[in-house]
Amino acid sequence: MKKKNEFIYFALKNMKLRVGSTILFFFLIFAFVGPLLTHFQPFVYVHPGGPSPPGARYWFGTTWFGQDVFTQFVHGLRATFLVGGHRRGARNHDRDNGRVHRRLSRGHRG
Repeated sequence: MKKKNEFIYFALKNMKLRVGSTILFFFLIFAFVGPLLTHFQPFVYVHPGGPSPPGARYWFGTTWFGQDVFTQFVHGLRATFLVGGHRRGARNHDRDNGRVHRRLSRGHRG
């Protein structure tokens, strides 16, 4: 129980950890709420005249192909978190397989 309390104390006192966690939390929430803020699809041509600067209709502007950059950002953010979470699970799986492989290579048959 003491280790848990030490971590909480460290987390509350460490400004870098608090700022980093806040930024990560903001992007995580934005990844799930963001698609509700836009009514465009990420690969649909919404402004056929080419790029446009940021404005009231297109918050981050549009690309040369006339696609909304904000919509692409929001949908890309969600995909980034999904890939990152999947890779973390794969890393843990690889680590566990490494233990088994080392045990078998030493001749352990238990």
